[in-house]
Amino acid sequence: MPGKQDMMEAIRAGLNSLPLTVEDSGRDWTRAIKTMLCELGQKFGYQVRASGIDSGYREWLYDVTWLEYSRYDRLIDAHLVAECEWGDFASVKHDFEKLLLARASIRLMIYGHFKDSGAEGIAARLTEYIRGFKGFHAEDAWLLAAWERHAHTGTWSFRYFPIGRFTAQQELF
Repeated sequence: MPGKQDMMEAIRAGLNSLPLTVEDSGRDWTRAIKTMLCELGQKFGYQVRASGIDSGYREWLYDVTWLEYSRYDRLIDAHLVAECEWGDFASVKHDFEKLLLARASIRLMIYGHFKDSGAEGIAARLTEYIRGFKGFHAEDAWLLAAWERHAHTGTWSFRYFPIGRFTAQQELF
């Protein structure tokens, strides 16, 4: 099984490779992201759960989940839980709070850039929620992925905010 860093790098590469544009709808983006994450989870050997795509399983608690089962069909680990939200900050916060309750190797929140506080401002607010949550552990791995327009170039791309033990390695993202 891959380590956290390998999974995070694969997620980042997968998001960066999506062929969608800013003209595509949030529904198109969500479907493409869920499909990519499910294919990646299956490649890693996990059972994946997601709604609205042909993953073989229905959504299970989160937009996308990677699960590991024993050979006796007993759930033994969750390797990824992911939420994707393109709405306003209140909608992002609502979906994000579900991730606070999760026990998984990686928690992934994907969101759009909003004028109210920008990608970095939203990441800072979500980081405060993570660090303020009583169940937070320093070894937890979080990845916030913000779809944003760069002020200088006008191009759109994902910007990554790793939280937890990966913060020191942020330059990798």
